[in-house]
Amino acid sequence: MVGWPLPGHTQQRTIPVIGFLNCASPDGYRPMTAAFQPGLRESGYVEGENIDCDCPSVFDRVSLEASYSSDPLGSIGNSCERAMKLRADARKAKGITWTKEQHSRDDWPRAWEHIEPLLGDCDPKTVTPEVLLDLRTLVAEKVSENEAYRVIKVWRSFWQQMALFGFRDGT
Repeated sequence: MVGWPLPGHTQQRTIPVIGFLNCASPDGYRPMTAAFQPGLRESGYVEGENIDCDCPSVFDRVSLEASYSSDPLGSIGNSCERAMKLRADARKAKGITWTKEQHSRDDWPRAWEHIEPLLGDCDPKTVTPEVLLDLRTLVAEKVSENEAYRVIKVWRSFWQQMALFGFRDGT
């Protein structure tokens, strides 16, 4: 018995796709992606034949991510507003509805009122301990020590979210 593939019933051949997602303009990565191609060839891979390369940039997704925030993409404001939206979406997905009182006690938006004017449009990599000390001092003088403590506590949460979004180093 001999089997022949019938027209229209042949299996599509799939090839692996490799690449990386970067957080900067693709122009800055062109020399690195160009250097990557010879290494693939030396390893026996030919792009389009037995492997595909895809190196998208965060800038390819600007319209999606920019819709989360009025602050510049990659800024502290962009990541903090995205983090707050993700928290709200997670509650909604679980069927959790907050009362007005619960919203009023939520530390994240409350702390954001203090953080945003000073750091909202800043690149996370530019924030120094001195900037955070200035923020804490300002909030303590303007509101209270308790509020200053809460703002820094929320800042730490935002800082972790910025790492998850790739806007800062994971350290």
